[in-house]
Amino acid sequence: MSDSDNDSDVLILHGKRYWKQGRWSRDKKINVRTTARHRQQGLPWLVWGNEIYIPEIEGDSYIVVREEFGSD
Repeated sequence: MSDSDNDSDVLILHGKRYWKQGRWSRDKKINVRTTARHRQQGLPWLVWGNEIYIPEIEGDSYIVVREEFGSD
């Protein structure tokens, strides 16, 4: 997903990687507004320093399930 763990878009907290919402959305090829809607529908997220972060593993799992069932 990233070239380096030192990327400014990644937050590592308790050994888990969290990606800034904008970066995570770009990597998944979805609009940030769509990601915001998914947050309301159950996509896990975290606010850290006034930024919204999506947990890498849980966020990826969430979006895969949504794609499998054709939900957007």
